[in-house]
Amino acid sequence: MKKVSKSKILQLHAEGFSIRQIAKITGVSKSTVHRVVNGDIGKERKKGEKHLRIYKSMSQTTKNKLRTLLTMRTEEKGTSRVLSNAQIYEHIKLNLLADNVKLSKSAFYEFLDYFIIREFGSQENLEKQRRLKKEISKFVQSKGTVKREVGLWEIDATGYSFNNKNYSVMQVIDTFTGYVFPAMIIENKEKNAKHYNKAFNSLDVAYYLMTLFIQYGVPKAIKSDNEKIIKNDYIINALKELGVEYRNTKSYNPSSKVIERFFRSLKDTARTIRATGFEGEFSDLWHLAIEHFNKESHNFKHIQGTFSPLELVNSYGLGTREIDEETIRLAFAERFERKVINNQIKIDNLVYEFIYHKPKTELGRKRKNLTVLCLRDLENVTNLFVYNAQTGEYLGTAKLISQSADLETIKDKQIKQKQKRINKRIQKLEAEKTILETEALQEDPYKIELPEDSLLEELTTETEEKSESFEETEDLDILSQLLSEEE
Repeated sequence: MKKVSKSKILQLHAEGFSIRQIAKITGVSKSTVHRVVNGDIGKERKKGEKHLRIYKSMSQTTKNKLRTLLTMRTEEKGTSRVLSNAQIYEHIKLNLLADNVKLSKSAFYEFLDYFIIREFGSQENLEKQRRLKKEISKFVQSKGTVKREVGLWEIDATGYSFNNKNYSVMQVIDTFTGYVFPAMIIENKEKNAKHYNKAFNSLDVAYYLMTLFIQYGVPKAIKSDNEKIIKNDYIINALKELGVEYRNTKSYNPSSKVIERFFRSLKDTARTIRATGFEGEFSDLWHLAIEHFNKESHNFKHIQGTFSPLELVNSYGLGTREIDEETIRLAFAERFERKVINNQIKIDNLVYEFIYHKPKTELGRKRKNLTVLCLRDLENVTNLFVYNAQTGEYLGTAKLISQSADLETIKDKQIKQKQKRINKRIQKLEAEKTILETEALQEDPYKIELPEDSLLEELTTETEEKSESFEETEDLDILSQLLSEEE
């Protein structure tokens, strides 16, 4: 019998497969699958659901009192003293009974761990509030765990091979609830281009974040690695305008990112779906894996329970802020600094008409071309929002009046990027060729290059013809000499 992890069986069960189907896919007996689904892990899931029901049935007064008891401290001989769990239970017992919540002391201790993570985020955050500064170092989080805060999103990309094609997937997750947002998927047209830097650019990242912010709200912070397509002035300034904190992970340390674990789970789910006979495009497969992941239950240590991301989103929310769509679009708009010449602004072979009131001092010879800052929406290139580059004053809107070339699409950009990479490779090869030739000359400077075989044949035939002609002329000279002697 094959050895299959319990998480794999629970994952298939959460995706909607029956016990018979799971046994057929994994090669495990039906009794074993039934025991795993309804065994100890099922009890842990029920325990987490029970704590959530208790939390919802508590009144706000009881919650506030419990928070006060947890953060209360006294100082004795330079050290802080906090209330024990038994003392907190005695103080809060009557309030729980008033809310029709009956908990024994041991059950209250288990619920208290859930309440601390729910209200404070972690045990470490609670200790920071109720301990003295000199004692906080004793409660620092270990290096092996990653913080999961409300309103903290992570963004990263990965690759996937499907039907002999390479795809790049850009993904955003909510670290606290584990909710996976819809992805941006691009096929790599260039061969062996598996790194997503060759498929995405900063405009793709900006467009992806803009659509998520409009649909789900603006988060508190975004965390990513040190890739240039994400960590650049354009993206960081756009996030700063919206009040979003930008955070970096440590270089060459994938364990500091939660999203790497999510990628493994999503790829496992995608492989399982394909094994059941999936037929369709890769985009449908990946988003189907995301849907299964958000619906299935996972063990979240920071919440002390087993829940699905959708349940946590309904209970906690995403911790986002609502900002009007126009503000989000302006934050991620492309920025160009241009001069207005003859009431026209030119950007990327496009001509925009912009008429503005000129002061009398700028007429005639004293006239100077106005320098403006133009903002262009990522989805609409027909309008420009024009600002004075020096004062920042809004001057008006410029309208697209003509275009000398077709608008550049994402495919055109990919072709240009591919051509640039090919040119760079050619230059590199030519440089390496020159280096090799110089090294060869240095090793043997007196080396003479021999002619090719065809040239050698021509030279030999030419010499043979010359020798034959020379012999003929020599024979004629001898004959003429003999005739003269006889005469």
